[in-house]
Amino acid sequence: MIVLLALVLSFIAGGEVAVTPVDPSAYPYVVKVDFLGIPEYITEPALMVSARYILASKTADTEPAALKITDQAGKVRSVFKVTPILDGVFTYTYLKVCDKFNGRTYPMTASSYNDLSSDVPNSEMLFYYNNSHVLQKVPATVMSTANCTISSGGSINETGICVYQDTTPGFCSFLSNSSDIMRWPLLSINGQPQGFLEYYGCDATMTVTDDFDFNNIGYYRSDIIDVIPLVTIK
Repeated sequence: MIVLLALVLSFIAGGEVAVTPVDPSAYPYVVKVDFLGIPEYITEPALMVSARYILASKTADTEPAALKITDQAGKVRSVFKVTPILDGVFTYTYLKVCDKFNGRTYPMTASSYNDLSSDVPNSEMLFYYNNSHVLQKVPATVMSTANCTISSGGSINETGICVYQDTTPGFCSFLSNSSDIMRWPLLSINGQPQGFLEYYGCDATMTVTDDFDFNNIGYYRSDIIDVIPLVTIK
């Protein structure tokens, strides 16, 4: 699948999007990935699937030295290895870190994921500000699979997840506050992180013009478990 990203990164002051911090106990396995040494400042939430391995999305072509991992307690870990997986589908990668994590890892049992047979209003997009390790959230409503289509036409089916457009003026401003900052969000449904961002549509005022589309981690669950060493299923 060709990943389309509408990268409109205009500065919008005073956006009205409802951003709130997340209690670290809600998603203790979500960590912050900082991309270093490039003109843009990029952050992405990633998922600790075992003590040393992290599932990420936008890191496939990045050297380990250009990445920094920070957990929600503020502890920084260096990346030892970056490994693309699933033949580059959605640019999934797993990262190996030098220092072990302690605590609860990302749940990957089949029952953890939502089937999306109907709309899910109790959802949220998770992200990190570039200067903070405190996880943030923005409310979202997820479409049923039957209503989810890609912007160029056609159904995503079970491989993707669509989030309804939020008409709040400046809603997209949580993604960026300047031309060289990007904050990739992670979609959580009913408390279960379930999708890395594929596509978003925002105009020059950072107002939503199209659905946010995410890939469905649950669809690739078995493949991910097969290729990442020492994934612990809980």
